Amino acid sequence: MSEKKDCPIKAKYRFNEDELRVLHECKTESFYQRSLPLSTTFGLAAYLGVKRGVLTPNAKYGAVPKVILAAMLGYFVGKWSYRQKCAEKLMALPDSKFGEMLRHRKHHKCEGGFFNPQQSLCMGMPFGPFNLKESDVHCDKHLHPDNKNKQNAESSKS
Repeated sequence: MSEKKDCPIKAKYRFNEDELRVLHECKTESFYQRSLPLSTTFGLAAYLGVKRGVLTPNAKYGAVPKVILAAMLGYFVGKWSYRQKCAEKLMALPDSKFGEMLRHRKHHKCEGGFFNPQQSLCMGMPFGPFNLKESDVHCDKHLHPDNKNKQNAESSKS
């Protein structure tokens, strides 16, 4: 039997100065432009919901747990909502391998989104800078519905 590898994919990509600058800008802008306003709004909405009786307060801590959870949700929703703008900034960098990978990924996206049922489950992400070998990529081709039908037809012929 084959031995298990610890980690077959070793990403040795180093961001250049421009990429690091853009990533830092993204981190800062996503916080001030999205996360902070949404955290404040969600937290305030939770507080008002508890005070007006729409949400039930905690017996011991009152509105505090709901406000904290709502603010955390707002923070993560804000960060997540900024990811496309950050990707666009990285793609706009002229000499960025990472931006090139994102551009390639954007242009080779399936028409129905990332997963199109007519395609194999092996369709992978373009990891150009990471130099993956075919043996490093796991494939679930045998789980594709078309392949199951073919396998069933072949087994019924036998």
